[in-house]
This record gives sequence, structure tokens and C-alpha cells, in this order.
Amino acid sequence: MELRKHTFTRPENKDSREHIVTEIRLYSENRERIFLEFCPVYVSENTDIQAKDFDTFDSLRIFISDYEKLVSPFIEKLFPLKGDDPYYGGAQEKFDATGENWLCAEEWLRLKDMLAENSRISSPEEQGFYDEVLRYFAWAENKSGLFCISGNL
Repeated sequence: MELRKHTFTRPENKDSREHIVTEIRLYSENRERIFLEFCPVYVSENTDIQAKDFDTFDSLRIFISDYEKLVSPFIEKLFPLKGDDPYYGGAQEKFDATGENWLCAEEWLRLKDMLAENSRISSPEEQGFYDEVLRYFAWAENKSGLFCISGNL
């Protein structure tokens, strides 16, 4: 398997910048369309979270085959999450691959640490995948205190 990385910009409305999305694939076929998107969320003290707050920072997409094989076991270990869902309210008891999952900075860093630990015992190809994910996590960790993993399943 060969790691494939694709970056593109998603044009937003005229009042905002372009949003950069990086897609990485190792085991996922190019035709796969189901993914998880990881991103820090812009949070303002004066307003509730709005749809535009998801596009303030660039995001990372991981497609379902890679997610299931390389990421899912570690996301599952995070749940139940400490905080309530700030968008819809209520406890976050288990991961929802069909919607938003809200992580505080501590949970984001815990996920990063688990992925880094697993990377050390993975094949060279998988290490390349994890390196890309961990590079994104390191970039994102100081952007916000709130992170979202959203799915389109």
C-alpha cells in the first residue's frame, strides 16, 4: 500500500478565506466517499457555535477503511467524553460516525498520544499514515480548546 495525500481548498463565502482540506489514504480506495473530518473549532465567548466556526481552521479527512483499521480503536477509548455536546447539548456517551463529536483539548491530546504510541509498533507504511495524522494534530492542538470529529456516514 502507498500513502496518498491530497490537499484542496473549499471556497467559502466572500467574507472568509478558503478552507484547506487534506485527505490521506492508505488502505482506502479512491472511490470511497465516507470519511471522518477532524478540525479545531473556532469558539467565541459571545456567540453559540455557528456552521462557519467549523471552517475557520483547516481540516483533515480520513476515509472509512483507514479510519476503521488505524484510528477507530483509539477514538472509541475516549468515550464517554467529559464534556457535553456544545452544539446540541447532552452527554457524549459513544462515538457517532454520522455526526459531530466534540473533544476538549485534553481529549484531543490523549488521542494524539494513543496514535503516536501505536505508530511506534506499526508497519512502515502505517507509520507514514500516522506521521501525517500526528503532524496535523500537532498543528491543530494550539488553535482551539474545542475540536470536532464529524462523520458523513
